Amino acid sequence: MNNCKLCDCCENVMDFAYGLMEEASRFSILDWTMLKSCLVSFGILLGVTFGGFFKKIRPLMAIVFAVTFAYTVWRLFAPLFEELFEN
Repeated sequence: MNNCKLCDCCENVMDFAYGLMEEASRFSILDWTMLKSCLVSFGILLGVTFGGFFKKIRPLMAIVFAVTFAYTVWRLFAPLFEELFEN
C-alpha cells in the first residue's frame, strides 16, 4: 500500500497544504485584506454572471452567511468576553 500512486499524491498534497499554512501564518494585515477583497470581488463576479441561479438559492446563501458570520464573531469576541468576565 505504501507504493500506491494515490498515497504518493496524497502525501504531496499534504506537504503542499502544510506549506500554504506556514506561508499564511506569516501574512500581514495587508495580505489578509487583499485575500478577503479578492474573495469578495470573486463572489460579486459570480453573482453578476450567474444572477438567475443565485436568485434561486438566495435563502441558502443567507443561511450560509448568517452561520459563518456568527461563527466568526464568536471566534473573535468570545475570548475577549471570557477574559473580561473572569475577573
